Amino acid sequence: MIACATCVAAPLHVARAAEAPESATEGTARTATAADETGAVRAKKDGGEAPARAETVAGAVLQLPPLAQPIEIRADGGGRVAVVGPSARPVRVALAPGRYELLGPGQARIAWETGARPPALPEAWRAPPPPVAAEPTRVRASDRPPPDSPVRASDRPEPTPAELASTWRWYVFPAASAVIPGTGQMLNGEPGKGVAILLSTAGLLTATIMLWPRTDPREGTGGRADDTTPAAQEVARLAGFGVASGALGLLYAGQILDAHQVARGQLVRPNKDFLLRVELAGLYTIATRPGQPSHQLLRDFNVSFMFEPVPRFTLGFSDIGGGRDRRTGRGTSQAGVRFGYRVFDRRRTWVTLSVGGVFQSAGRDGGAGARGAVSGFVYGQLGLRIFVTDGISLGLFPRLSLPLATRFYAFGGSLPRYAPTLELGGGIGVHF
Repeated sequence: MIACATCVAAPLHVARAAEAPESATEGTARTATAADETGAVRAKKDGGEAPARAETVAGAVLQLPPLAQPIEIRADGGGRVAVVGPSARPVRVALAPGRYELLGPGQARIAWETGARPPALPEAWRAPPPPVAAEPTRVRASDRPPPDSPVRASDRPEPTPAELASTWRWYVFPAASAVIPGTGQMLNGEPGKGVAILLSTAGLLTATIMLWPRTDPREGTGGRADDTTPAAQEVARLAGFGVASGALGLLYAGQILDAHQVARGQLVRPNKDFLLRVELAGLYTIATRPGQPSHQLLRDFNVSFMFEPVPRFTLGFSDIGGGRDRRTGRGTSQAGVRFGYRVFDRRRTWVTLSVGGVFQSAGRDGGAGARGAVSGFVYGQLGLRIFVTDGISLGLFPRLSLPLATRFYAFGGSLPRYAPTLELGGGIGVHF
């Protein structure tokens, strides 16, 4: 039996879907349609009726789903007509009207007749549907967060079981850095950083010990000690001590926090929408004094509570502290207010300009019998802050202050009224 126009010359032609595209099959159907239309015209000229072309063409197309296995199509008489599949796309085969048999894997057979519905094939014959590519999600510009947008703790994903299993590193590595600076960084796989921290800590500690302020025991005896220390040398020594001791404290605290942050495997994203910052700071200045040494180091340690009611603007209670001079027994307490504006914030670095005023109360001087005093001073301050975790930062605070009356320091020493003073300070801030 002749199955289709493509099989006229070779009845046993193999029509695989991969080698016979759908366009060729449709072309065969169009050829058969043109032949039927020609026969219809001839029949009308001879006085006959035109054949039912629509039914013949529709019934002569076998439609099959994508095939996983080759399927053999046999005519009712037993002759092989075509072999189709495997194919990832639906298969269309043009056949002459008649009855056919589809022979699949395992010699399974399915009967089909032209004009009937497409045969229902077993699942083993069908190819799995192709995976559907997910449509790319379009993100509008308004939906993208700004590059330096604050990241809240609630926005971060929950830690995975593997991350939870390694949480011991979050505490063991910082503890190792607290015992031997730089050890936590080495355990985190950063040996270069760890060695640099260790050497820097050793150098700053050595400088702090060598430059430690001391009072000459021969002071006031009339000997050579009263005038042998040049003023410039004494100022340089005191300034070096203040810088070395302050840097040592900041480095020690920072490397412990850095070991914790790296152990967690998270990048530092400063909390820009904080409500409260608690800040511990220490400030140093150098002032003249009678006798030798001719200069002394004045120190002030305080705590501040700064609020940010609107972005970038801070306002709060600052410079809260006090102490007692062990030499004179004079007690001093102070508190103030400060207003600041953050002029720069890029990644982990912030720069803030601030102004403030401090009210101070000093008690009696037990040694000289001087009465208590009330004073105050105003200042302008530059704040340079670097974040070591999302909510903890280390800062440097150079400050220019002006006492409105005699200013007393909690750990001894004083400054006269209207004496402009340059103070160098540093500290740590915790943002909530």
